[in-house]
Amino acid sequence: MTHSQVTSQPTRKVPQFIVFILMSSITSVVEYATFALGAFLLFKTFQNIPFSWWLIDYPLESGGLGTFLSFATSYIIAQIFNFILQRKTTFKANNHVVKSAILYTAMVVFIYLLQLILPPYMLDDFIGWFGYEVGSIVVKSLMMTMATLIQYPLNKWVIMKHH
Repeated sequence: MTHSQVTSQPTRKVPQFIVFILMSSITSVVEYATFALGAFLLFKTFQNIPFSWWLIDYPLESGGLGTFLSFATSYIIAQIFNFILQRKTTFKANNHVVKSAILYTAMVVFIYLLQLILPPYMLDDFIGWFGYEVGSIVVKSLMMTMATLIQYPLNKWVIMKHH
């Protein structure tokens, strides 16, 4: 094949959802790392303190305050990272960044509440089946999958528009 034949071939564009998943995978590494750092090191001493507030209930069997803090902080850090990454890389958004950030914040607060409220209802079973470390990672994975299924359509059609 000559140089002119190579350069004249059409380039294939990677589907946006695939780019979203790839960028989300990078965000997932950040989220898993910060979750593990919190759950297994930084907040480990708080696992013997039960935590309950409003609909959020993390008894000792679910890792208490240490697990709550790990889920909470890892999500916040990952979402800040994700907003920046997805806005420019995946969606190439050129809409108003402040409006986009406000809508994104509303979406992630909703998902955040789900991710803080739902885990204790699953943790006992998964910890019973796999132990604390693996069980908590499985639940974290389920929460991250749910977040992805909510985020992609909202980001694409509402939050991160490219005009």
